[in-house]
Amino acid sequence: MADNDLLAGDAAGESWQHTTDFTQAEMWCGSALYPHQRLFQLDDPKQFFLRQRIVDAGPITISDITFGADVRMDCGSFHGTYHVNLPLSGRIQSEHRGTQVVIDPTRAGVYIPDGDTSLPLWGAGSRQLCVKIDRLAVEEALAAQVEYGSAPVDQQLLLSPSLDIARGAGRDWAQLVLLLRGQLARDDGLAREPLIARPLVDALIHGLLLATDHGGRAALAEEPVAAAPAAIRAAVDLIHALPAEPWTTAGLAGRCFVSVRSLQEGFKRHLNTSPMAYLRAVRLRHAHEELRAADPALVTVTSVATRWGFANLGKFAAAHHALYGENPRETLRRAR
Repeated sequence: MADNDLLAGDAAGESWQHTTDFTQAEMWCGSALYPHQRLFQLDDPKQFFLRQRIVDAGPITISDITFGADVRMDCGSFHGTYHVNLPLSGRIQSEHRGTQVVIDPTRAGVYIPDGDTSLPLWGAGSRQLCVKIDRLAVEEALAAQVEYGSAPVDQQLLLSPSLDIARGAGRDWAQLVLLLRGQLARDDGLAREPLIARPLVDALIHGLLLATDHGGRAALAEEPVAAAPAAIRAAVDLIHALPAEPWTTAGLAGRCFVSVRSLQEGFKRHLNTSPMAYLRAVRLRHAHEELRAADPALVTVTSVATRWGFANLGKFAAAHHALYGENPRETLRRAR
């Protein structure tokens, strides 16, 4: 499933950690995953090495890890995070809460915060992204999607122990992880901007809830009830008052005391749009006004677009032209 474009930027640099010393590797790997875990060599020590890079954004940490020789990893029984091992190459044996899973580039391993966890065999040269998501962030994300008045959902989600990443929602979620990891690995990546990073993180967490099987799926399947006009007005007021805030649909819904899906349904019914589309329209107007007032010698279209949360410059230019009849560069050239 590795995509060459999404894996771009893998050239060695200061952000990579590389060692052939086993003690050093165990310490580094513990800092990336869990401090109490144990690592055991199963192969020729002369072939051993660890190569890893750690990036994080808010409640998500993504560790890109490769071992040069077969190892076994015991992770203990308490981790405090939901966790997905997303393989890029090779083969890894996994056991979590008594369930065994073979992880390869078609299937990821999924782990909940509690329960004995081990990787009896992490094959030589096998590379995987270890995605940790804070427990509270996942459980709050589910609570934000469930309709008020619905049957309560178990606090700790019993996620299915594996995820098919070769097709469907699982593959889409894996691609999103690769995108976020690639952006965070670059000092100039757009995900360094809060307006872009927060919606990506939010999408990754909510996407995991939609891609995996768990006890909360029944609640998510319930038909959403459109939020009342008062809640829609409150969300619209927040957007206009704080357009530069890194809003997500979940953030707006929480401030308006409705579920995510109720807010989405309410915007669709009353405004014929979505909360994020409405937000983009407001930000587009602010970006246009900034371009009109900017000094072309000091400001670029890219800097303005990025500041207002537009990660794709082509789509920004197209939306700007559709609304204002000219591309952003023309607006900037005419700026006073």
